[in-house]
Amino acid sequence: MQNIKLQSNLNQLNLICSIDCWGSPAEYVRNGLDLNLFEQNFNYVLHNTDIVLNINSALGPLTIPTMPDLVDKINKWSQVRTVYWSLTSIEKDKRSCEWSSAFSFANPVN
Repeated sequence: MQNIKLQSNLNQLNLICSIDCWGSPAEYVRNGLDLNLFEQNFNYVLHNTDIVLNINSALGPLTIPTMPDLVDKINKWSQVRTVYWSLTSIEKDKRSCEWSSAFSFANPVN
């Protein structure tokens, strides 16, 4: 990544990760996710690069039970440096096909 930045006009690289909750439900919701590999790779980028880290999550019936565990991870990672988190609710407005709005957090969430 450093070579890409040095050889171009890039000022910043952003990594956007889509993960909705933690534990086995995360692997179920995101088919093909290997959570241990995700955490290993995320920690590498967190501790060894200056890539801006973003997490996008969808709040839904399958993600609610272990989303607090993900929040705990994000808060722990944010003690090293800022990890941005965007949360989107996937509930549907019964009167239309519109999805509800998204929320973004850059500070620890309790």
